[in-house]
Amino acid sequence: MHCGSSVSDNVVAAYQNCEIYVKPEEIIISYNEENEQELFELKGFTVFDTKHGNIGIIENIIDIQQNPLMEILFHGKEILIPLQDDFIISIDKKKKELHVKTPEGLIELFLD
Repeated sequence: MHCGSSVSDNVVAAYQNCEIYVKPEEIIISYNEENEQELFELKGFTVFDTKHGNIGIIENIIDIQQNPLMEILFHGKEILIPLQDDFIISIDKKKKELHVKTPEGLIELFLD
């Protein structure tokens, strides 16, 4: 079968073994065991929150099963933010920036 040449009951089957092109900046990283090493590559990235702006640099990744945490020093206090797809807006590997939208009140928990 030619890649994508016809629509069938199983659309996925039509695209198996086909090559695709994706721009690197359009790749969304999904955090799971298969790419666990990528988590640790985020160490040193600057984190920007939609509400708080620049909240600091990832000092460490705490590898908790199913819920890795970013350890960040923010205004002299350690904060922990879960590395969850729901919180991540974008990752810019060239600029070493991670843009997040944390749940309301999460960062404030660590500042009081």
